[in-house]
Amino acid sequence: EPADNYDFIYQSDLCGWIGQLGYGEEAAWGANVYTAAGAENLKAAGFYAVDKNTDYEVYIARHLNGKEGSSGFYSREQVARGHLEYAGFYTITFDREIPLDPGERFAVIIRLKTPGALHPIAIEFDAGDGRGNVNAKDGEGYLSYEGKDWVHVENKQNCNVCLKAYTKARPAQEGEE
Repeated sequence: EPADNYDFIYQSDLCGWIGQLGYGEEAAWGANVYTAAGAENLKAAGFYAVDKNTDYEVYIARHLNGKEGSSGFYSREQVARGHLEYAGFYTITFDREIPLDPGERFAVIIRLKTPGALHPIAIEFDAGDGRGNVNAKDGEGYLSYEGKDWVHVENKQNCNVCLKAYTKARPAQEGEE
């Protein structure tokens, strides 16, 4: 893809994949909550497959405003699914664009299943080696075993979920500024 195909990137993992989280199983859920800066169309998500043959599902939950985590993520809708043959970072475009309102709190949610991986969700944390400037208080990330009960990872594990959202500014409609 061209480097300028999105106008905005929402992320909290500025250093990228440093470690992994999960529940000792091949599958786990991760989520990040963001606030739309303006009238935008959510077009894609970016995340890591920590090993080969990863199956993924991507969901969006909208209009969270105080319903983050367990209660707010129930109203998610699936926007992509597929299989990734190799480990690495992927940008997954959605089946359709999701219109976001200015100031709207939304979540990008993933379910990853990676054969042989006990911790399939890539995370960023301060490894103490002085190589990265990690801020585990700049985001709102969550982890879940089965997509029902969610743990706020910045508070509980002092890390960020490596999960990005990509948007394009929506042209103003007639009469709007």
